[in-house]
This record gives sequence, C-alpha cells and structure tokens, in this order.
Amino acid sequence: MIENNKAKVFLPLLFGIIMALGMLVGFKLQRGVEGKRSINKIFAKSNDYKLSDVIKYIDNRYVDTIDREEVFETTISTILEDLDPHSSYISNKQMKAVNENMKGKFEGVGIEFFIVKDTITVVSPITGGPSEKLGIRSGDKIVYVDDTLVAGVGIANADVIGYLRGPKGSIVKVGILRHGEDELLNFDIKRDKIPLASVEVSYMIDDDIGYIKVNRFNENTHKEFKERLTVLKDDGMRQLILDLRQNPGGILTESTKMVDELIPGKKMIVYTEGRKVPKQEYKSGTKGVFESGDVIVLIDGGSASASEIVAGAIQDWDRGKIIGKRSFGKGLVQEQKVLDDGSALRLTIARYYTPSGRCIQRSYENGAKSYHDEARKRVEDGNKEDSTAVEKAKGAGEFYTANGRIVYAEGGIMPDVYVDEDSIYSDKRIAKLLASVPQWSYDYFSNHIQNFDFDEIDDFNNAPIKKEITNSFINSFKQPAQLNEREREVVSNRIMAYLAKQQFKDVGFYKTLMLEDIQIQKAIEELQAPTYDLAGK
Repeated sequence: MIENNKAKVFLPLLFGIIMALGMLVGFKLQRGVEGKRSINKIFAKSNDYKLSDVIKYIDNRYVDTIDREEVFETTISTILEDLDPHSSYISNKQMKAVNENMKGKFEGVGIEFFIVKDTITVVSPITGGPSEKLGIRSGDKIVYVDDTLVAGVGIANADVIGYLRGPKGSIVKVGILRHGEDELLNFDIKRDKIPLASVEVSYMIDDDIGYIKVNRFNENTHKEFKERLTVLKDDGMRQLILDLRQNPGGILTESTKMVDELIPGKKMIVYTEGRKVPKQEYKSGTKGVFESGDVIVLIDGGSASASEIVAGAIQDWDRGKIIGKRSFGKGLVQEQKVLDDGSALRLTIARYYTPSGRCIQRSYENGAKSYHDEARKRVEDGNKEDSTAVEKAKGAGEFYTANGRIVYAEGGIMPDVYVDEDSIYSDKRIAKLLASVPQWSYDYFSNHIQNFDFDEIDDFNNAPIKKEITNSFINSFKQPAQLNEREREVVSNRIMAYLAKQQFKDVGFYKTLMLEDIQIQKAIEELQAPTYDLAGK
C-alpha cells in the first residue's frame, strides 16, 4: 500500500521530467524547420523513441488514469519558465481572452458591471455600445438573463461574462430592476463588437495642461492616442501629462508609434536584438501631433514593457520628465507561435534597448518565482529601495541622454522626479476601508440615483452631499472607523470618485481621483513652475 502511494506520486513526476527532456531534444532537432507545427508533431518526427515507449507504457499500465493533456501543458510551462520569467505557454482556452485584449475588442452587450449584494449592477454602459443605445443606465440591476434568474443565486464574474458575451448579431434578453420603477424593464439587446479602449480617459486639467491615461498597448492604441491628443491640442493644450502607471505593456510597435507623435525629427525610439534575431531599429519620422510643448510621463512599478519603451525614449531624448516610481524592468521581447490545437508559445527572442543603449531588464537569475515575488514586494513597499537603487544600477554601467544626463539600465526606468504614493494607502486599516468603497458606492448610487443630477463634475465634487455620503459609508460598518481629518479626506475622495464614475463615466472618476493623487499633483506643480526644464535638469 505504501509502495503504491509512493508510485502514485513518483510516476507522474517522472512522466513530466521525461516529457521535459524529450521536448528539449525535440526543439533542438527541429531548429530551423519552417511552418506551424504542434508539439505533438515535433515529438512524432523526433528520434525520441524512448519517450514514446515510456509514455505508452505508463498510459497502458499505470494504476490510475493520467490526464496526459494536463501533465503535458504543465511540462511546457515549466520548461518556458526555466528559460526566463516572460516566456510562457498559453492554452487554447486562454487564447480567446488574450486575443481580445490584443485586438482591443470583444462581442457582447457593452456594459461595465459590478456584482453588488449578489446582483449584477450596471456601473456604466460603454459609449456607443448596444446597451447604451437601448437606454440601459448606470445603477440598473440585472435580475434575469434569457428567463434565467441571475440575482441572489451566487453568480460570479465569469458567469456574467458567459451570459452576456456572444456572437455579433445574436440577441440576449435581460430583465432590469431600476430605481423608481415598480416593475422589471425588459430589453432585447443585440450583441455587437465592443471596443476595449486602451486609452482609458483624456481631458483638460486646466487651460494649458492635458491628461491622457493609457492602460494597455493593443492594436488600437496609437489610433486612440492620436485622436485624443488631437482633440486636446485643439482645446488649447500646451503641456501633456501621459499616465502609464499600472500599464503592463503589449504591442511594441504601438508604443513606438505613440512616441513618434511626441518626438520631432528622425530619431531612434528603441532597437531590438537577439542571438538569432538581427538588430532591428524603430525610429521616429512622421509629423507628430505634439512634437513641441512640455511632456511629463507618469510611471510606477506596474509600468512594464511597451510602457518602459515610451518612458525610456522620452527620457533619453530629454523630451520631458519622468515622474513617479521606478518601472517594472521588462526589457525582453516575445514572439508568439500558435500551435495546431489553438494554444500558443510566447518565447523570448530578443532584448530591447532604449536610444541611449540601455536594456532595463531586471535580473532573473534566481528564477521566475523570485523575480515576480520581488516585483510584488516593490509595489507593496512603495519602491522604497529606490533611494539606494542608483548605487546598484551603477554596476550595469552609465548611459547618457541627449543633453548629457546620466541614466542607468538596472531594473527599470528610474524617474527624474521620484514621488512615492501617500503612505496613508499602506495603512492596512485604511486599505481595508478603501477596498469596500466600490461595492458600497455602486449600491448607494443605484438606491439614491435621484440625488445625482449634476451638469458638471466640478459641481458634483463641491456639492454639500459629500460629507453626508461619507458619514453614511463610515456608519455602514458595525464598528465605524475613527478617522482623522486626512484619512477622512482620502476615503471621501475615493467614494466620490466611484460615484462620479457612474454619472460622468471614466472622466468623472479620474477628475475626482486626481484631487488626492500626489503624483499627478506633483506633475502639475512641475509644469506650472516658472523654471520648468524639459531636460529635467
């Protein structure tokens, strides 16, 4: 019995190890072969007869049934993780979501939702989508989908997506409970293509300063960015704050085209090079929308990959200042190979280098787990190690910007002006309160929608109801928190931001949140200073 238990643990492990070795041999034998091939075909055409015999023997004789596909996929993932932290395997089930993010669109009804008290609550209909066209509003509660009760049944986010997404042109029926209506409202929504905007919001902060928030780099990012940039410039923008915080990156060429809108002349933006990949240069050259005028780029520990390409080019050419916290530090380029079953490999094939020659990739010599744990710790600790990071970065060598300033390559883009988040957000007591704000705010809005009839976001933020709403939130807990004036202001701002999102959409959310965002406030301060220097000296 004991021996059988040991075999039960040991044989799948042996199976995985053998498969891993076989795959490595197979990859080497297949190097240089063109065309799309699944891993199964690589195995079949390799000389790994021993591997085939072992798999067949285990499959025929092992005491328990083995999930070959699961072991196979785990083995591939393990091999790729051992190469570097960004080479990865994507199953065919995951590929749909990945492709939607990269293409910047999906097919569905077009709402942003949040599950509040076990009920699907509409946060905001997506502009131009089928739900907005039918008159579905913020605060509406979806009770039925195609005659299926979805309220009070423990529904999860994935279930909602499964109900509401579907092929373009198909119809989904929803029953909605709306504040002030005695009966359910029924809508037949014709699904359509819904854009996944990469430019989340843009607006004028004042008469001179424009603000653009970019949350990812997909196939539409440059187009969206150029359109928003043009509108702001027509509105009188002379200074730009480009917010790339928590932007994990995406398509490299979309980031280079974005930079081309900001940098004049024919200049290097980034170049890539690998052992089997020749050097490829990406340069500016087209006439950009905003080639003159002050620029500030906001970054933090969540700004990675394509975001770092943008920040690196702006910094190296002294086109503007980088403000915030040190970026993630991803300087590797992945190539995606789709396999016959719809799954895919993302293999690192090159490193990218900023115009000054920097590769800002963080070290991953201690493995993928340590690499990602370090990234999380940096975010949790507020990147406080940045005070000594320059000394460590010197080991990677000094590089020089166009105006001769020294910059470093180690572990991400170092900001010109370091601004950590307010320490109040690290207080676990406050963090717990803030985590409760979205759900409470969406519920409050849907039940008090008659109180939210403001024409302008500034009127909303200055309304006397702010104090009353904050008190309602604090008193909603069994043991109301005791907050000092500063803590209360932070909590109040977050509540008002989520309420503003429902009436004024993302513009309202960010315009309200900005009032307590010390990194944005620092950027405004820098731009308004009479001694502002584009070189960041």
